[in-house]
Amino acid sequence: MMNEIFKLDLCKVAGLIKKREVSAIEVTQTAIKRAESLQSSLNAFIRLDVAEALEAASEIDKKIKRGEIVGSLAGGCGPYSIRSIRFRYRGIYKNSICYVRGSGFKANSE
Repeated sequence: MMNEIFKLDLCKVAGLIKKREVSAIEVTQTAIKRAESLQSSLNAFIRLDVAEALEAASEIDKKIKRGEIVGSLAGGCGPYSIRSIRFRYRGIYKNSICYVRGSGFKANSE
């Protein structure tokens, strides 16, 4: 199941976590392993904050176990990435940051 998790949309993954069919820790560990395995060919990350990601996943699992309400995508988003790009436009250098989480993204520019 965990090897197939990347074929599912985030709502489905979050639903599986809330039903306790998989844990947020398992999803996060799988995402981390995938990121680490692809890093040498993609060079997509400067740093992976594994400890913070696992801590956040653990908190989600604890809340679900206690029966607390968690957000609609809690655990389903797993780790996200932030991509920083520096470019030159009309002689002016600009910085752009793209927050990638799930199937969408949010871009900010200076």
